[in-house]
Amino acid sequence: MKLLIVEDDVHVIQGIQQNIDWKKLGITDVYPALGSLAARKQLKETKIDLMICDIEMPRETGLDLLEWMRRENMNVQTIFLTSYAKFEYAQRAIQLNSVEYILKPVDYGQLEKALWLAADKAHKWQQSERWKENHHYWEQNRRNVTEYVWREILNGKLSKDEEVLNRRLEECGISYGRDSVFLPVVFQILKSSENEQKKLEEIVEGLSCSNYCENQDAFVWREFFGWISENVGVCLLGTRLNYEPGETEQYMEELLDELKQGLKDARAEVLCGVGMWSILALLFEDVENTCAMLYETPQRQEKIVKLSQYHPMDTLCEVPDWEEWQRLMTSGQMDGLAWAVENYLRVLDHQQKMTSRNLQQLGMDLTQMVYAGLSSMNLYAHHFFDNEESNRLYARAALSPGHMMQYLHYLLSRAGEYQAVLKRPKSMIDQVKQYMDEHFQENISREDLSRQVFLNPDYLSRLFKKETGVSISGYLMQKRIGLAKELLAGTRMPISVIAAQVGYDNFAYFTKVFKEKTGMSPNKFRKNWQRQGDSIEQDAEGQNGKE
Repeated sequence: MKLLIVEDDVHVIQGIQQNIDWKKLGITDVYPALGSLAARKQLKETKIDLMICDIEMPRETGLDLLEWMRRENMNVQTIFLTSYAKFEYAQRAIQLNSVEYILKPVDYGQLEKALWLAADKAHKWQQSERWKENHHYWEQNRRNVTEYVWREILNGKLSKDEEVLNRRLEECGISYGRDSVFLPVVFQILKSSENEQKKLEEIVEGLSCSNYCENQDAFVWREFFGWISENVGVCLLGTRLNYEPGETEQYMEELLDELKQGLKDARAEVLCGVGMWSILALLFEDVENTCAMLYETPQRQEKIVKLSQYHPMDTLCEVPDWEEWQRLMTSGQMDGLAWAVENYLRVLDHQQKMTSRNLQQLGMDLTQMVYAGLSSMNLYAHHFFDNEESNRLYARAALSPGHMMQYLHYLLSRAGEYQAVLKRPKSMIDQVKQYMDEHFQENISREDLSRQVFLNPDYLSRLFKKETGVSISGYLMQKRIGLAKELLAGTRMPISVIAAQVGYDNFAYFTKVFKEKTGMSPNKFRKNWQRQGDSIEQDAEGQNGKE
């Protein structure tokens, strides 16, 4: 804490400074001020917690100084000193909420007790201010914290134990009555776009139920709305068990009719699943069951499906003619394959078996078919399609027939592009050679090279030898030994360092390979090169002497 001593007598200031145990009081800084003008300056420059102040001073009394401080919202705990026991002084000091009023000459024992009291009041005031600040911060961020906790619950990241769950909510300042129950309404967007998300958010925002838990006097309130994945959103409604079930059901029917009309008016391509009224501990399971229901619900059915009334349908569908589809792909008839898949999707839709489950299974089977076709051409498809665009399109393929066809066209176009590249092996080998030229000093393997062109490593090795007349390992060795010769001849770098620099971790193996390729050890190669250099220099000197 910081303390200011305001006096017009320097000896009084010095006496107070010397006779009080400031460390015991927890006071770290003591500032002297000769008169009120110096005090005002210090108060503006430094945040003061405590003040010992004389009352009778030239120009301005200590009481006037404290009154100015109160107008400036300076909450400084003040102890007044005075030589005059005037009633009006004491009365005004009390009105200004000072801590103590002490007569001179100063009794340091009495002053120390007053300082203990002042420090305690300052400490409590600081705690109060911190609490207000934290409370203000909490109120500002209450919605964010609440939404974060709900996301944890709906994503299954919080314990399903009711006691643990309630403790977590209390830690975050969120509390619900024991009679509170919640209903998840899950939305699956069948057309992936930001515009569809905004449409749905506006529809949910416009529902005639209250917003957030501070308005829980409402019959049914909207507790939370958020996205648990790119295409799945959850609206959480809340109510209390003390309402009549019939009343709640009637209200919910009206609310769902309002929701259905909103989806229709906005032409939102959304499938909606209504879960069951659940306590907090069962919410995650209820959301999972509702999502599973939507996953197996035909997309041509009613757009709002209730978990309480749901009866699983037989959505097993006719198996496509995979042999014919495979033949179309391997023969390069991509348009014919796309037409066959599109026709199969129309049959699914007509039979009301167009579910996310069936679309996802079809997407997996098509992916495997394309991968198998490319594998037969020695292409590593799992490397070829391992990118962000492919993963995004695959994840969306189960949303609708349109998304499935988009994913299929991507697969076929990429496969077609690479089939064309395979017909130009020289360009692929040039790409591999360029990579080796840039990375031969590193520890690279056949697998590293195969990833550059997405080819099977064995096939790449055979193709490289056919196109270049040398093996991959032989090409790498040529590059490495060539650089090693340059470094041995042109530098004094240690041979072990040269070995590591050209890509050999094992010095003995480098020496063996170098000798096999050059007929001499690295050390002998360097000595021979140095002798040749000396001989050339001597010949040059002799020639100069004759001249």
